[in-house]
Amino acid sequence: MAKKQFNVASLANELEQSAFFPSRQSPTSLPTQAPAPSEQPEPPAKKHVSAEPRNHGIVETRIPTPPQSNPRPFHFNPSTKADQKYTLAFTEEELEVIEDIKLDLRRRFGIKTSKVELVRCGLGELIEDFQKHGDQSRLVSRLKTQHHEKK
Repeated sequence: MAKKQFNVASLANELEQSAFFPSRQSPTSLPTQAPAPSEQPEPPAKKHVSAEPRNHGIVETRIPTPPQSNPRPFHFNPSTKADQKYTLAFTEEELEVIEDIKLDLRRRFGIKTSKVELVRCGLGELIEDFQKHGDQSRLVSRLKTQHHEKK
């Protein structure tokens, strides 16, 4: 099976006529001789680069947001089909606990479910708690503790 040849000339021609790529001078319009050494322009002076951050002097303040800051509250509905895929990373222990819960639900309550459904249920609870309680939510409390321990 032969490889398809890429037409570079055609692509270059299209790009030259594009608004995003200003046309260059054609080789015939360029001077044929280099200017004499005394006529060559001096290189531009180097710009001074400041070590100061651009936002120097700006103080960031955090204003507490009311718990109901979301105009459209989220209500988890496990019967809504998940139509978006997103890969997340879990520890081995987290996946084992999710599997244990899944098996426990089936054995004790006759509820057949999947790991994905369990994670979605947990996420729904997390979102609803955050929307209802804001800075007093379990999420904010846990993350504050976790980030405080890292310092």
